[in-house]
Amino acid sequence: MNSKIKAGCFLADIGHYHVARFGATAKLGELVVIDAGANISTAYESAATKSYTAVPVEGTVAKTLDAIAPDVLVVMGWGYHSVREAALWALKNKIPVVTMSDSQLEGQPRSLLRDFLKRGLIGSYDAVLCAGTRAQRYMEYFGKSPECLFSGMDVVDNSHFAGALDAAVAERLAFSQQHQLPQRYILSVNRFVAQKNLSGLLRAFAHYVAQGQAGALNLVIAGDGPLRNELIDLIDELGLQEVVFLIGKVAYADLPMLYASAEAFVITSNSHAETWGLTVNEAMAAGLPVFVSSSCGCCEDLVEDGINGWVFNANEVEALAAHFIAIERRGYDLQAMGRASSRIIQCWSPALFARNFWRTVHYAIANYRLASRRGRLSLKLIDLLSKR
Repeated sequence: MNSKIKAGCFLADIGHYHVARFGATAKLGELVVIDAGANISTAYESAATKSYTAVPVEGTVAKTLDAIAPDVLVVMGWGYHSVREAALWALKNKIPVVTMSDSQLEGQPRSLLRDFLKRGLIGSYDAVLCAGTRAQRYMEYFGKSPECLFSGMDVVDNSHFAGALDAAVAERLAFSQQHQLPQRYILSVNRFVAQKNLSGLLRAFAHYVAQGQAGALNLVIAGDGPLRNELIDLIDELGLQEVVFLIGKVAYADLPMLYASAEAFVITSNSHAETWGLTVNEAMAAGLPVFVSSSCGCCEDLVEDGINGWVFNANEVEALAAHFIAIERRGYDLQAMGRASSRIIQCWSPALFARNFWRTVHYAIANYRLASRRGRLSLKLIDLLSKR
């Protein structure tokens, strides 16, 4: 399909979720992934190179890209110096350049200077692979036409998380016993940082406990981070020691069973820095109803209120507590909602990423025009401002 095109994809850091995305993409054309972080583990590299070429930056960014000589360059965002270097290399060498972005306008303070620079920067890209609706709206705000915008950037390996759906009851019971999980629980998977609003989640759960049947429904929070001790103190303060379980980081291989053993998934981020929320994809692929904060960029695309979950305002503790009460009292048909999640997330898969990656690349090549001097200047000025 794309045998005559060599696409270079430049990232500042490669995560495990990229393996499925780029594996599907490489089936449709020649793909070289450049990792500026140069931290591809042996295990990751082994898995990655089965389907596409993954290389670290050797020497300078320009030297690495000169050696690869891609026909089109795809860069992840613009937040890292190395990514901006790569984009400048493409502009200098008159090669079409595409960006991938999940930025959203919602909740972000605006600056006239930064918006001016960003408009010039975004204008230098020939096409954009966006996360979804909010990211497309962001790009249109900065002057990109809808026809050069494609969606599907933020996907996960759905098959990995769906694998536990067919697990036998005995297998789930053994997993729960091994990890000392309660019988009935709502799950949240997070880094323990401020934007995840875990204190808000705990306060909402405390409100539920005060009105509900304490112990009938529990809260399991997987993950770790700098706020762990603060969360432990808050759990003690709220008297939730018997119903809230902080289980630490969970291995990627164990996540599907952790999701599948839960009754529902919740994410309470109250910062629009949560530009998507990939754990929502994971939970849906594992067949869970999802309760998603309106701050999460994915909420408009992945959540259908009353069908596969609910969108809520993270600052409204009582509203979230009401959902917990409804779950405990089986006021929602959780099985039907979980099936709806499985159906909806099938449309948001690595196959979608792959198709739209190449659609974006083809659009960029077919509509390539020399980037304006303003685009180059914006890149350089943003680079300069980011170092201050």
